[in-house]
Amino acid sequence: MELERIGWIMKGVGFLWVLIATCSGFSAVGWELVTGSIPEKIGSAHAHLATCSIIIVAIGLAMAYGANRFDIGKHETAAKTSAVLSPLGVMVHFIAEYIWGATGINLGPIAIIGMILFFIGIIFGIRVCLAGRSALREELGIE
Repeated sequence: MELERIGWIMKGVGFLWVLIATCSGFSAVGWELVTGSIPEKIGSAHAHLATCSIIIVAIGLAMAYGANRFDIGKHETAAKTSAVLSPLGVMVHFIAEYIWGATGINLGPIAIIGMILFFIGIIFGIRVCLAGRSALREELGIE
């Protein structure tokens, strides 16, 4: 799978998560209307999903843009890892924290595992983007 396709898939999944975050915002308003207040964990889950989704979109765009700058070679595994772990981690975190807020069942460790997966995926994505940046610098003759 080429890097440009991986970047566009990651960007598409990020936009899907942004759409889900928007629906989550509407459900938070529903909580407000029904109960008179938004549970703290539901608000936190919504905020984390929205911000992390935007980060996923940014990394996906950077991957797609820098794809034609260098031969993916050894960075293909890192790109695939980033495209899987980042969205998966965000969704695990969102679901765990939303259920925690809605039912009171403590799913904190699962939410933390989700954020760890997200950050590992983002680190791999940044690695791929920096490889594209260094290839661009070589192409332009900048040291």
